[in-house]
Amino acid sequence: MHCTAVRPSILKSLWFLPVCLALALAACSSSDDSGSSGSGGGDDSTSAQPTSATDNGGGSGDYDACSILTPEDVQAEIGTAPEPNGAPVGPFSSCGYFDTATNFVQFQICDCLPGSQFNDSAKSAAEALETEVKPVDGVGDKAYWYAGLLWVQKGDAAFNLWISKAGYYAADGSALEGDALEAVSLPDEKALALKLLDRLN
Repeated sequence: MHCTAVRPSILKSLWFLPVCLALALAACSSSDDSGSSGSGGGDDSTSAQPTSATDNGGGSGDYDACSILTPEDVQAEIGTAPEPNGAPVGPFSSCGYFDTATNFVQFQICDCLPGSQFNDSAKSAAEALETEVKPVDGVGDKAYWYAGLLWVQKGDAAFNLWISKAGYYAADGSALEGDALEAVSLPDEKALALKLLDRLN
C-alpha cells in the first residue's frame, strides 16, 4: 500500500491516514509478531479486554482501543463525545470518535512492535508520508510525532493517537502543518497518551 502526504481537512475518509500508517508499521514488523503478547491487559480491571470487534485484529492481542480511550477523554479534548467507532485495522485495534471532519480523536493499538522494530517502522511510515519523525521524550519507552500523529511504544505495545480540533486550523480554515501543527497538537496528544499509558499497566 502506497501512502501519500495528505491533510485531514481534505480526506474523504478519516480512516485513511491512520490506516495507511498502521499498515505501514505492520508491514515493517517481523513475521513472528502475531505470536507476541502485550505488556498490558492482565487482570487489572482498567486494562483493555478483547471484544468481538477486535478479536480478528491480529496483533491487537489483549487490547480493545475503545476500552482504553474513553468518552470522557474525548469530551475533554474536543468538547463532545460522539459514539465510538471501533474496528480492527491490520494488527491494530482502532477506535475513533468523529464529531466532524476536523473535530475528532482516533486511537489505534497493538502488541505487534516490540523493541527496535518500532524505530524502523515509525521511520518507514514517516518516509511514506514524505516527512520526518521527531522523537518525543517522557512518553512510554519510545515515542515519535509526525504528520499530526503521536506514535508511542511501551514494551510490546505500540499505539498511535490522532487529535483534530479547531485550534489546529488557521483562521481561513486551512490545516496547520509542520512546526505550527506540532506546537498545538503535540502537547495535547502527549498529555492524553500519558493517561492512556497508565491504563496499560
